[in-house]
This record gives sequence, structure tokens and C-alpha cells, in this order.
Amino acid sequence: MVLDGHARLAAAIAESVEPAVLELQRAAPEDEVVTGTRQAVAAYEAELARFAELRAVRGPGVPDGAGTAGPVLARRLLALRAEHRPTWAWPLPGGIEQWHRVAREHDVPGPRGDLTVPSTAAEPDRGGAGQPSTSTS
Repeated sequence: MVLDGHARLAAAIAESVEPAVLELQRAAPEDEVVTGTRQAVAAYEAELARFAELRAVRGPGVPDGAGTAGPVLARRLLALRAEHRPTWAWPLPGGIEQWHRVAREHDVPGPRGDLTVPSTAAEPDRGGAGQPSTSTS
């Protein structure tokens, strides 16, 4: 997964603060870009051909069509690469407990940059695991 601003995200994790903004976007598959580009160029060429036919019938007062078809082509080509696309996500069977198990198995750092995973019990883990108890009870 590639994150734009990954350095800001890493800095926020290192400083134990929540990042201000995190946006994930799905990139367009190359075959969609190629197909979309072909379609956009074909539509552009068809529009120029339509204007050329109008010019042949109506005379030189009819524009060549580039002034209207060009910006449409540019927007379509930009949208192919930059348009927001939905990302796919499904709930993990087993819920948060399964998520924590998977994270531990793959040594995924927690929000503090460590490999500890918050306790799912009613009392949160305070980070004292392995320390001798100071309780007198």
C-alpha cells in the first residue's frame, strides 16, 4: 500500500500523535487507463470530425472544434488518473480480536510504534506487563 504523505504519517506515529489527515485512494488499473484513454481520444477525434463536416457545409465561420473538444479531452484524461475511486474493504471475520491477532503475527506496530496490542478486556493494558507488582493487597 502506498500512502501519499507517508513521511508525515511516520512522524505522527513516532511522536505518538494521531495524524491530522489520512486518505487512501485506489489507483486506476493500467488497463482501465489505456481503455479510457483510447475512448477519450476517439471521442475527441469524432468531435473534431463533426466540426470539420459543419465547416465544410457552413463555411469558415464555424470553429474547428478544438476550443471545445480540447478541454473535454484534457478533463477526461486527468480524471482517468486523478479521479477519486472507491477503495474496497470488508469487515475482518472475527472482529477486532482477529485484527489484533493478525497484527501480532505480522509484527505490525501499534499506534505508539511498539508491537503491543491494546487489551480487549474491560480494563485497558497500561503497559506494565512483566513488571513486578507494587500492590500491597
